[in-house]
Order: sequence, then C-alpha cells, then structure tokens
Amino acid sequence: MKEFKINENITIEAEFKNSRNGFNHFATLYYNDQEIRIVKTHYINRTYESFEFESVIHKLAENCKKELTEEERNLIKNFDNTEEEMKPFKNLSMFMKLIDLMNDKPEDLKLKNDSKLRMLKAQMGEALILPDDWDILDEQTKADRLNKIKNILGS
Repeated sequence: MKEFKINENITIEAEFKNSRNGFNHFATLYYNDQEIRIVKTHYINRTYESFEFESVIHKLAENCKKELTEEERNLIKNFDNTEEEMKPFKNLSMFMKLIDLMNDKPEDLKLKNDSKLRMLKAQMGEALILPDDWDILDEQTKADRLNKIKNILGS
C-alpha cells in the first residue's frame, strides 16, 4: 500500500492486487481522515504511467465530482509523484559521484567500477540486468557505461 498526501485535507491510499487474469490497482480517497470513495482499475498486462497508480488516482478524481470541488479534483489530477520516486536514484547518482572523487587515480578504475556496480545492485536488486559480456569488458568500457547510468540517474 502506498499513501499519497495531496494536501492537508486529501490523502489517497493506493494498492496493488493480483487477479485471475491480470492485476488491479485500488485507490481510496480520504478527506479529513474520512473514507470517501474507492475505485478500481483492472489491467491485463502492464501499465504505462509516469508514476505508479497514476491512472487509478485520476479515475478517483473523476469519480468524486460530488465530494470534491473542481479545484481539488484538478489538484489530484495534476499530482505528480515522480520527483519523490526518483529521490533514491538521485541519491545513488550522488554516491557514485563520491566514489569518483574518493578514487581519483587511474589505477583505482577497477575499484571505482566495482563499488558503483555494488551500489547499483544494492539499490536495484534483480531489476538490474547486466549485459552478458559484462565480465569480459575492459575497465574503461565498464566505467563509461556506469558513468552514463550515473548521469541518467542524476538528471
């Protein structure tokens, strides 16, 4: 379950549940800590959202025309959680930059690459899929690829 604090009055709790032929996202609207409405969105495959639960939250806002003002509904529809979800990755980028600063000698390249890779694995777990030839790449190629990841995460 994930909680989204929209403002001082509005909170949305969203959750994921498997179903027989796909999965569902549920969103519950709380106004001043009182449950107002629950909506469900069913998916057969994956979602394409800028942040998890975006579609069900927008559906919730549309279905609350009686309970919420238009301004409150627009506040919910325009809510964007991408900045909050990217925070761990920006921190990871910062730590990768620190590794570069702490190991500035050319002979430290392998140590830097190994340290950055350990941090990526710790943060991303099984979601990190390395190329099949990673172990046979030279250290400079590994460094170039890890630096590209660092730059993407930091943007």
